Amino acid sequence: MRAGLLLTLVMAGCAAQASGSAEPAPGALGTTVADQTWTGLLNCDAMPPSTTKPLHQPITLEVRNGTASFGRDVLKPDSRITSGFQERTSGRVSADGAVSLTGQGLSERASYSAEYQGTLPPSGERAELTGRQHWLLPRSGPVDRNCTVTLRRAS
Repeated sequence: MRAGLLLTLVMAGCAAQASGSAEPAPGALGTTVADQTWTGLLNCDAMPPSTTKPLHQPITLEVRNGTASFGRDVLKPDSRITSGFQERTSGRVSADGAVSLTGQGLSERASYSAEYQGTLPPSGERAELTGRQHWLLPRSGPVDRNCTVTLRRAS
């Protein structure tokens, strides 16, 4: 009798596990967000001693095959002149629009990594991501600055 009860409990547990695994995994076919384009501004705090002005730079964020990405020319401190290096940023977008982007930039004189998080609402036309850039500067060492990315759906 005990062996029969044990077998019944084991079988019930296996059935519960099997039914729980029938749900599609995140990113599985049919759960990816549609391809889309967002345009907006990358806004970052000033970064003393290197910069005294906040950064306001236009960007275009592309979502293709469930991955969001943007690239931008990194500007020289307190100017609109490109520095010769670029930030490349990307990350997966979940079916509900949640996104976490990571990126980096590297030049002969400085390097940084960046993270931005937020939601690209599937049915919305506006979005805001928050983030931080972690800079390593030759004269002042490590410096962090807060950023926001304000976006509007273009397509």
